[in-house]
Amino acid sequence: MICTPPRASESPPPRLAIFHRSLCDSRRRPQVSTAPASSLKFQVSSFKSPNQMKIVAFAFAAAAALSAADAAQQASVHLRIHDKGGSCTITNESQCNGQNWTGSTCCADSSYECRWSDDGQNVQRCQKKKGGNTGGNTGGGSVADWGACTGGQKCSNPSSVCVKYSNYYSQCKPATLPAGELCGQNDGTNVWKYDKCPSNQKCTAMGKDFRCTNKKQQKIAPRKDGSCTITNESQCDGQNWTGSTCCADPSYECRWSDDGQNVKRCQKISDTADSYDSDSDDYSDDSEDIEYTSYVDDWADCTKDDVGCSNPSSICVYHSTSYAQCKPYPLPSGELCGQSDGTNEWWYPFCSSGESCEANGSDSRCTKAKKRHHHHRQH
Repeated sequence: MICTPPRASESPPPRLAIFHRSLCDSRRRPQVSTAPASSLKFQVSSFKSPNQMKIVAFAFAAAAALSAADAAQQASVHLRIHDKGGSCTITNESQCNGQNWTGSTCCADSSYECRWSDDGQNVQRCQKKKGGNTGGNTGGGSVADWGACTGGQKCSNPSSVCVKYSNYYSQCKPATLPAGELCGQNDGTNVWKYDKCPSNQKCTAMGKDFRCTNKKQQKIAPRKDGSCTITNESQCDGQNWTGSTCCADPSYECRWSDDGQNVKRCQKISDTADSYDSDSDDYSDDSEDIEYTSYVDDWADCTKDDVGCSNPSSICVYHSTSYAQCKPYPLPSGELCGQSDGTNEWWYPFCSSGESCEANGSDSRCTKAKKRHHHHRQH
């Protein structure tokens, strides 16, 4: 194509001179037409030669390329605005966002992501991305135990509970917490309590945190003196009392009346309070109130002060001053329920239904009641 300026006497065709000058003058940037489609159609139809048509087509192609470049540039600027710092420099487990944060929010490690801290702090940190099997909320939209369920995510375990720590963080917890697990917080930001400790533990305040700790209980050993016949809530001791001081129900104990009366009654043993009456003659208890550090099954040795029975309904019964054993309630049929041989002096008369603790020499065993036979005299 040869570009020649129009003669002075000639009037350039409408619009064509614009494209002609734009394409031939290297000092000027090609101009992009902003005329409506109907106007452009009219211009194209007014061009009479093939060369004029080629010039127009070339101009439109150049304009389209420039528009695409401008759009890409705008998108790049938009992305940089969302990434405050512009570069991915935040190291693993470091803060990446939060109140008045002005730095980068992009983690250097692509396997980490900037999210609210898993420990409940009111700050965002670069933390390991959570996979589908480790508590993340990717994939099926459910969260495993100990995973973040913030924002209404469901726990994958049907028995688990999404516990809200604060307005910024929630976590899926199992129906029963492991021993020693965190069960609550009250630090101003995180205010929550999930009292679902194992049966032998309770949720105890420890500063601003709550943790599952072993219940404090005193060991008891029923005395052989008298039978355990006092019914629930009945008097079992007091001034000039001469009857039995042993409660028939092992989940009850003889202690000063809870209503303040100057009398002792068989009352329900508290699960959380150390309520065994050290003044009662019916029990010998530990000299100190020690928190259990380990638990044993039925029939196992519980002599040590810090050892308790793992079964909540069982009782650690002292056979002597040097040996104690966890016994179930009630005892199995025919089981040993007492001894009196000079060394072992104990009495645990809680036999199965239909049996009673009967002495047989120095031992006592759970024995079925003998049936009485009625003899009819013949006439």
